[in-house]
Amino acid sequence: MKHIAFFDLEVNLPPKPRISSIGIWFQGRTWHTQSISDFEQFVNEARYLCGHNIFAHDLLYLKNAGGSDLFFQKHFIDTLYLSTLLFSNRPYHRLVKDYRLKSDYFNNPVEDSKIAADLLQDCISAYFTLPESFRQILLGLLNKTPWFAAFFELIGERLNSFSGIPQQEANIQQYFKDRICSNADIAFLLADQPVALACALTLLEAPDTGSIIPPWLLHTFPVIPDVLRSLRTNSCQKPDCHYCKQNLSAVVGLKKYFGYDNFRKFTESEQVPLQQEVVETALRGESLVAIFPTGGGKSLTFQLPALMKAVANRGLTVIISPLQALMKDQVDVLRNRFDITNAVAINGLLSPLERADAINTVQEGGVNLLYISPESLRSNTIYSLLKARYIERFVIDEAHCFSSWGQDFRVDYLYIGRFLKELASAKKLTSPIPVSCFTATAKPEVVQDIIHYFKDQTGLELKLFQTKATRNNLTYKASKAEGKEGKLQQLRDLMQNVAEPAIVYVSRTKTSQYVAEELKKSGIKAAAFHGKMDSDLKIRIQDSFMSGETDVIVATSAFGMGVDKENVKMVVHFDISDSLENYLQEAGRAGRKADLQANCHLLFDEDDLNNHFALLNQTKLSKKEVGQIWKAVKDFKRSKFTKSALEIAKQAGWDTDMMNLETQVKAVIAALEDVGFLKREMNSPRIFAQSILVRNVEAANKIILANPNKFPKDQVQQAIRVFQYLISREDTMVDSLADHLGIEKEKVVKILLHFKELGLLGDTRDLTALINPTRSEKNSEKWYQRYAKLEKALLEVLLPSEESPIAFQTHLRDINEKLIGEGCDSSSIEAIRNLMQFWEHEQYLRSCFKTFYTRFNMMESIAK
Repeated sequence: MKHIAFFDLEVNLPPKPRISSIGIWFQGRTWHTQSISDFEQFVNEARYLCGHNIFAHDLLYLKNAGGSDLFFQKHFIDTLYLSTLLFSNRPYHRLVKDYRLKSDYFNNPVEDSKIAADLLQDCISAYFTLPESFRQILLGLLNKTPWFAAFFELIGERLNSFSGIPQQEANIQQYFKDRICSNADIAFLLADQPVALACALTLLEAPDTGSIIPPWLLHTFPVIPDVLRSLRTNSCQKPDCHYCKQNLSAVVGLKKYFGYDNFRKFTESEQVPLQQEVVETALRGESLVAIFPTGGGKSLTFQLPALMKAVANRGLTVIISPLQALMKDQVDVLRNRFDITNAVAINGLLSPLERADAINTVQEGGVNLLYISPESLRSNTIYSLLKARYIERFVIDEAHCFSSWGQDFRVDYLYIGRFLKELASAKKLTSPIPVSCFTATAKPEVVQDIIHYFKDQTGLELKLFQTKATRNNLTYKASKAEGKEGKLQQLRDLMQNVAEPAIVYVSRTKTSQYVAEELKKSGIKAAAFHGKMDSDLKIRIQDSFMSGETDVIVATSAFGMGVDKENVKMVVHFDISDSLENYLQEAGRAGRKADLQANCHLLFDEDDLNNHFALLNQTKLSKKEVGQIWKAVKDFKRSKFTKSALEIAKQAGWDTDMMNLETQVKAVIAALEDVGFLKREMNSPRIFAQSILVRNVEAANKIILANPNKFPKDQVQQAIRVFQYLISREDTMVDSLADHLGIEKEKVVKILLHFKELGLLGDTRDLTALINPTRSEKNSEKWYQRYAKLEKALLEVLLPSEESPIAFQTHLRDINEKLIGEGCDSSSIEAIRNLMQFWEHEQYLRSCFKTFYTRFNMMESIAK
């Protein structure tokens, strides 16, 4: 590599980005300079210039800074593009998946230049391990593109013969025979999208089918999914195409993934089963709304196309559901019954460590079906996760929740459309992401609401699929009972005659616990199940019911259960449901196996309706309450602010012990947003103190261990891990910290508050300060005095002396600790960095500290 010079730039951050230093590695020697003319002179003898991400970063800054035309006539090689192309299989090259387009830290340009040299050698080795015929395909696609031409010239790779588009198309079809559609318009892709086509083909060549498009590549070339669709998911419907017949046929996929020979028919008159129509519509990439009866197999109709598309184009299907139990159940059924392991749910049932592991698995491509709740769409963690993956489709379960006409309207559903639009924009998509909406019961007004919602919010046209089928294997009965004791006696009598599992629905949490205990006293294996239980207990009870250890579940109708258990013989409504639609859904949990005859009993008392209306009135919002929330919002006197539902309710003067407080506040906020009074953004978790007030981790650990009243034994290691994370990141949002460390958010908040109480963290960023103009001169004077004192102390630490000739070869954090130790209380990493940048801007470093500045960058930097 004697004719290749490797280089990297350090660029000051906005508001005035500019080159502050250049590192070079050439012919076994290193240089470090701030001068572009010196840089050009150093590399004058080099034929090739190589770096990591130079096309999108370094060369642009060099051009803007006045690089000469002669310099830009050289041949450039970018290892970022090469590594992505040549390391598309999991596990990826370390610089492919984790590469960041931006960094808030200094980089070390000399060391980065050496890394680029090593990476180029890795790329050359990887390239020559590819089959020669595939190398020729890549060469034909990329040899004339600026990102790859110099690489092929460097390694002396040449096309075996002249290869026009027809010959290249034939080569690709032959090499990928039966792996792509034989009628795909490859000629168009060759002419219009050669780079995206090359990236798509290398992904298909990767042995691990869980390999995915790297986030930065998806951001740079958003057309890659379109290319994959052209090759692998747009069925040509022609009998001579082996790939489409075997991989895009709904019937073939049904047998392959679920073991069924045919789709289920709801009526004998169906020419094509409704299930099959829905699956085929999704496979074509169209959007739809489907109404299936409970137990009608709707989950299969979105799981099957998701699995088929995942194999074809490595896409992620996101299922939005309000039922945590249903998410867990569907993931467990896929894993245990069908041996499908690429599905995961991220919800409140997961422990923090399970959540962290699930997020990492999605990031790494090990998940193709992701279940989340509508509330989680406002999480920055989930947003970043979905932004980094190619999304094939969003599936919205319980879609009746969109409609105020529906029986279970949920405010958080109204954010879905806006989220999809903003996500598509952030991903630079030219068309909206397809959606599939599912519900078991929906009135005509609800169906129209769903269709109009997506038309208005995203521009999608939803096809409607609806069956008139009835559940013939269910028998409905209603029995009058006198009071709670009368109902209990009838329930005991019903349970004595049932050998199979049963579900009892009640309206209140306390009632579920009471009824379950009474059934236990009668020797029945019963358990309560409701939304206020701890996650671990919910999982244990649900697993016990699914495995047959528990015979009867007593569940609140508000929670809905949502379990897919085929042999439920009986459903009993101890209390009446909120609506007829909810009753049908809940009763439909029985007899999910078509040949199982099941009974649905309703126990009612004359007072049930009065109790039902009392419950409804508790959730009803008045005009006065809406006005109170609007006044509370205005009282914060800021155009943009972050407040919890509890804080808003307190400001409004509401009773904070009221039932469903958060839901009520969110409903009012949604109503105000709907009429344009305000706009709710994504959740913005509080940023805790960024100033670390102790010298190092060891000092922090001593304080943590010395305060057992603050950190019980089970929290000591968690506290230590949290502090280590903070000291390496300087500041962080609570939800991100909790997700990455796998610790419950509430515990993280408590630990951080204890850190502040013990003096481990400062308060510099806990509050936003508003400048008082009458005192601004005095405030400026204080800042001047602080920086003057710090500058003097910093010079004394950094200037070489006989006792400490190389004291400057250290990290910013070490310098900060030394200054604080010597009594400079005003020191902080941020303040030191500000002074360094000021010195460099005034060229003090260049004239006085050139040696220091070079070594400082080498020691302090973090590689891009």
